[in-house]
Amino acid sequence: MDPARPSATLEKARPTAAASEPPAIRRERAPPMPICQDCGALESIGAKMIRFRKGAVTMRAFLWAAVVAASIAPASAQQPAVVEIHLTNFRFAPNPVMLDHGRTYVLRLVNNASNGHDFTARDFFAASAMTSDERSRVTDGKIEVPPGQVREVRLSAPASGTFPLKCSHAFHKAFGMKGKIVVR
Repeated sequence: MDPARPSATLEKARPTAAASEPPAIRRERAPPMPICQDCGALESIGAKMIRFRKGAVTMRAFLWAAVVAASIAPASAQQPAVVEIHLTNFRFAPNPVMLDHGRTYVLRLVNNASNGHDFTARDFFAASAMTSDERSRVTDGKIEVPPGQVREVRLSAPASGTFPLKCSHAFHKAFGMKGKIVVR
């Protein structure tokens, strides 16, 4: 063996540089970091979270404001309340009919009897606000309701007061088919 040269066996025993490297790993490039629209700097995950939270807070504030606005909207913008009034043999139910001034209602008149009745409240209908179409359903302050039928009229309740109510058919008022409409 040559003393100037290390042993060939040692060279063979040492792994070569190519043999000691792990096999080549294919690496995907990381997606580029988003850039802040305000300052042009790279945006971190923390900044994204802060921006997300600000958006969530803004959305909550918007929803809260919408709920508050809806709750204080004027009554006329809301759906009308339906008041069902039953006309039976010689009585109205409920009696008295209770309404709130300025609120919009649909009076649903239901005749549960085997004979005809009407809902006569001249002063009430004269003082109530109605469209011309609705007013055409009221004849001389009354609405005729045939047996087993339903009639509806939409109106805004007039100023506070008590209004007389009756069935104008022969002897029906005498038999007790009368009442009142109270507007608070």
